[in-house]
Amino acid sequence: MATTWRIAVARDRETGRYMADVVGLPVHAQGLTKAEAVRNAKEAITVHLKALESLAVERGSDIHIVRVKA
Repeated sequence: MATTWRIAVARDRETGRYMADVVGLPVHAQGLTKAEAVRNAKEAITVHLKALESLAVERGSDIHIVRVKA
């Protein structure tokens, strides 16, 4: 089951780049366009979640990844 994440996208006035923040995760990305920022945020979500799973495996039984529907 895929999880739906909300991504807040805003344009930086100084650089003109788009900044993407994933709501509920410590994940941030940027891009030259909104679409690129969102695409980069999606990739960053995947990397973040894989890192959490790797951490759980390294620590053994200390961490458990569970799926919930809220």
